[in-house]
Amino acid sequence: FLKLTRALRIARSLKFLTAFQEIRACCMAMIMSVKPFLGACVILGMWIGITSVYYTERALTERMSLGLDDPRVPDLRYYYGTLNDSAYSLFMAVTGGMDWGDVA
Repeated sequence: FLKLTRALRIARSLKFLTAFQEIRACCMAMIMSVKPFLGACVILGMWIGITSVYYTERALTERMSLGLDDPRVPDLRYYYGTLNDSAYSLFMAVTGGMDWGDVA
């Protein structure tokens, strides 16, 4: 009976160690994925910055050619009026916070 109890204790401790190794492997995978994630964030930020400059300039040119009484001018001013507005609109469109049809 004593040997059986010892064997069960050893089996339980081995089961705990394998569970700990799986948790450690998951934690290491998350830690190792931080660098690629930050790289993707930098690339996304650069892309949004460059394209927001282009879209702000394009919206300004379009607003000047349309005139003040055109119904599209308020939307152009709202989504692309400033560089910050353009960057925010593009970020929301890329990440799913806003539909492309609304921004376009």
